[in-house]
Amino acid sequence: MLKQLVPLMLIWGIPASAHEFWLEPVDYTIERGDKLQAEVRSGEYFKGEEFPYMPERIVNVEVLNSNERFPVDGIAGNLPALSYVADTGFQIMSYQSTASTLTHDDFGGFQNFLREDGLQWVEEAHRERQLPTSNFQESFTRYAKALVSVNNASGRDRATGLPYELVVLSPLYDKASGQSVELQLLAQGSPAVDVQVTVFRKNLGEAAGDEPMKIRTDQDGRVTFAVSEGVEYLASAVLMREGVNVPWHSHWTSVTFAVQ
Repeated sequence: MLKQLVPLMLIWGIPASAHEFWLEPVDYTIERGDKLQAEVRSGEYFKGEEFPYMPERIVNVEVLNSNERFPVDGIAGNLPALSYVADTGFQIMSYQSTASTLTHDDFGGFQNFLREDGLQWVEEAHRERQLPTSNFQESFTRYAKALVSVNNASGRDRATGLPYELVVLSPLYDKASGQSVELQLLAQGSPAVDVQVTVFRKNLGEAAGDEPMKIRTDQDGRVTFAVSEGVEYLASAVLMREGVNVPWHSHWTSVTFAVQ
């Protein structure tokens, strides 16, 4: 039974174009009855600043297991942001932020963001739409998931209903699992084709990761990459859409898990 759950905040004052956003469990595998804790972080190369819970910045935080789905509330200012005690099973933490807005002072910074995240088509579309190249706004929303095992339970991720999400299709926390993992990127429930997925990795217990892998989704919205034991992974993707009352709205989605 879920006893206590504290969700997390959306990072404010940090440009969406400069940082990843993710949930980082303190431990990816715990025993039944232990407290499962996860931090909300924003940064680069799988290293980032930790932030507390701010309820006004949250649309939804849930935990899903094989049998139940828990909508949750929290206490402002708590660290770690997410904390609860769960029964045995494969746990999916799911988070959606409210929308926020930033201003791009110049087009160069916006171009750098687009190129880093494989969104070069937006630059051409921006010019075709004759949009301003300075002092224009972009709105953004964050979606994040973390996958955790309780009592050595193996399992599979699944779509949680987030508007934009990465789903790990391969079984996790299973000693018989293979040496690669397959993910699918969904946009409004449909496969997102030819979108860059950036994969960061770091050894368990380390503070920062290596240079990321950048892979584009296939016609089914899928990517596959090699994994190693004793490593935690952060996969993220950015999807850009035309905004409402602003030129663009970016949707940032991420998922974290470990291979143990």
